[in-house]
Amino acid sequence: IFISSIFVLILFIHLAVSYGFYYNDSSISLLRSTVGDLRKNDSDYSLVVYLEDKDEHGEKTYRIGNKIPLIGYSYKKHSCKRNTELEYNDEEKTTSIILDKKEECEIFFDKVMEADIIVNIMLEEAHSNNTYIKGSKVPSYGYMYDKYTCKNDSIITYNNELHKYSISASKKDECNIYFKKVESDIIVNIFVETDNQEYNSVKYIPTNTKYNLNSSKSNCRNELSESILADILYEDGYIIINTTEVAICDVYLDRE
Repeated sequence: IFISSIFVLILFIHLAVSYGFYYNDSSISLLRSTVGDLRKNDSDYSLVVYLEDKDEHGEKTYRIGNKIPLIGYSYKKHSCKRNTELEYNDEEKTTSIILDKKEECEIFFDKVMEADIIVNIMLEEAHSNNTYIKGSKVPSYGYMYDKYTCKNDSIITYNNELHKYSISASKKDECNIYFKKVESDIIVNIFVETDNQEYNSVKYIPTNTKYNLNSSKSNCRNELSESILADILYEDGYIIINTTEVAICDVYLDRE
């Protein structure tokens, strides 16, 4: 039995623009609209997107969104007034529906909280062959960013200058960020000021005295004893040296 008057509507919604193909026998017309306002004559189909939010009392509620979210939310549920089957593709962030009657649907998304994203900082052990241990924070020196992995395909962007990362996620996830150990090509000679304003050579910086870097005396040279450019810093009890060459550096620390 063929019913020529049946209308079939296939809707694909992505971002704020919806594309619908409306079939009526051999004639095809393309419908374009924003989410929640797809119209053919009087409204044949509408989809309203609800995003999790908080009300004035901090209680969970939902607000109407103008598009299906790409990140920061996870799909929760959907419903249609006349029980038509609506399919949601989480990978493509699209919906599809086949209709033979007018329909009104709603789709709900819950917010992905920061607590739903677990990030492990993995640091390569010295002189190891890709053996990593879990670190407590992102290293600012002694390591370089290598790669990341996420169980649910979240995307991590890492800023080498700021030593910070950002995550784009649409669902709960656990990610590992890997940092390779940078083997030192720098020899550091440390000299600390004494009570009589002389300098003693030490292997380790004394922890019972506060120091400031003497930048005018501190210097770096290459293996031919030629002076080279290098940034020498002293922060939070650590000496930090940035240079593009193999270097031998003398670092002078003055008592505060």
